[in-house]
Amino acid sequence: MVEHLSARVIDDEWRVALLPDHGIVDDTARRRFLAAQRTVALSLLWKRGDKRADDVEFQVKWVRELMNSSFL
Repeated sequence: MVEHLSARVIDDEWRVALLPDHGIVDDTARRRFLAAQRTVALSLLWKRGDKRADDVEFQVKWVRELMNSSFL
């Protein structure tokens, strides 16, 4: 999993296609992956929330997308 303030949106279809290569092959593993992804995305806001305004603005939008998407 890669989450970083400097990263930009990676196509979800591409990301999902890579999950089986990393052992994420069932619903339980996918839920764990998505929970970890959301946790890291949120932690980046807390860690760097006062710096690099353009990256933080993007990260806020990304976290909102993640939080509003379903787990499956």
